[in-house]
Amino acid sequence: MKFRKKDLFAHIINITFFVLTWLFINSGLFVAGRVENVEDFFKMHIVSSSLGYNNLYQIVGVTFTVLFVLSSARVLDMDNPYMLIKYNRDGFVKHKIKRMAVNTVLFVLEYIVVHIFFCIIFCKFSVLTEVRFFLCMLLFYISLFEYFIIVGMSMQFLQYLFKFKNAYMVVPIILFCALTIGQNTLGVNIAPVYFSDFISDFVESGIFDWYSYAVNTVETVIVFFILAILSRITFLKRDIIIDEKTES
Repeated sequence: MKFRKKDLFAHIINITFFVLTWLFINSGLFVAGRVENVEDFFKMHIVSSSLGYNNLYQIVGVTFTVLFVLSSARVLDMDNPYMLIKYNRDGFVKHKIKRMAVNTVLFVLEYIVVHIFFCIIFCKFSVLTEVRFFLCMLLFYISLFEYFIIVGMSMQFLQYLFKFKNAYMVVPIILFCALTIGQNTLGVNIAPVYFSDFISDFVESGIFDWYSYAVNTVETVIVFFILAILSRITFLKRDIIIDEKTES
C-alpha cells in the first residue's frame, strides 16, 4: 500500500489540529501547573469523555467527525482509472476498504497519542497509573475506532451511491453530527459515538460495563460488513467510471 505525499500532509494536519485543540481546551493547566494528585486530575477533566478534549458531545461527535470526513476523502479518490484494471471492480472496492481501515487506525491513533503525550507532560506519572489511564485509553481507542470506521464505511457506500458526487462527504457530516446534537439535546442514545461514553465512570469508580462494550463491538462488526456488502453491490452494478468522467 503506497503512502502518498498528500496522505502525509493530511496526517500532519490531523496531528496539528489535535495538538492545538488539546492545548486550547486544557489551557488552564498552564496556570494551575502540573497535576500531582488524583483529586486535581479529576478537577481538570482532562480525561473525561463528557468534558474537555474527549468531549463526545462536541469535540469528537462534531468537530473531529468533520475533520475525519474531510481528511478521509483522499482515501476514496479515484486517483487513476487504471486502478480498475489492476484490481478489477471487486478488488478495487476491497482495496478502498483496506485503505479506509488503515486510515481510521492512524486517525484514532494520532488522536489518542496526542492526548497521552500531553497527559504525561502535565500529570504526575503515578497519578496516571493510579487511575488506570493507559488501560482506559486502550479501551477508548478501540471504541473510537469502531465509531470512525462506521463513518468511513458510510462515506464509501455513499460515494458509490452518489456516483462520486461530493454529496458523499456532506451527508455523513450532516447525519453523524445530527445524531450527536440529537443525543445532547434530546438525551436519546442513538449516536454511535456515545458507546464510547464509559471513560468517566471507569476512571472514577473502576466500574466497566464489559457487556455493553462487547455488544457495541459486535454491532460495529455487523454494520461494517453490511456497509461493505452494500458498497460492493452498488459499485458493481453502477457505471461509476463513466459518471465520474462526466463529472470532471
